[in-house]
Parts: sequence; C-alpha cells; structure tokens
Amino acid sequence: MIAIGTVTDSYQPIEKEYELMPDVLNTLIKHKNPAVISTKSDLIFRDLDLINELSEINFINIAVTITSLDDKIQKLIEPNTISSKKEI
Repeated sequence: MIAIGTVTDSYQPIEKEYELMPDVLNTLIKHKNPAVISTKSDLIFRDLDLINELSEINFINIAVTITSLDDKIQKLIEPNTISSKKEI
C-alpha cells in the first residue's frame, strides 16, 4: 500500500502545470499497487479515469479532509484550498 499526500497534498496548484500525478497513477496501475490518496483539491477529478482503472485491479482509497463548512474560517486556515462545500 502506498500512501500519497499524507504530508503534502500531491494536488497542489502547480500540479495543474506539471501533471505529475497521471504518471504516478499509471505506475500504480502498471505494478497493480494499492494506494491511498489524501487531497483537498478538486484537481483530482482530472485523474478519475486513471483512479477508476486502478480500482478495477486493486484497492484505491481517496481521503478528503473537510476543515470547516464556513468559507471565511476555511480561507483563514487554508487559503489555497477549494471550498469545503464544493468537496461535498
């Protein structure tokens, strides 16, 4: 089992430009390796096809943390994350 995003979210805003996660997911698929991805970013939706492909051959879990449903509080605590209401 490989845990991704446990210390730093792998779907940081720069991921939009570098697109590293598709290669990571393809490697997991190639080696049929289970994984857990923790993120607060909606950018993960871009890779749903790969996540689905992995889910058909091994375990994959997506973990999302909701800090607060109050957008003002969330932006104070985590200014670079999407609204928790959007995550739900």
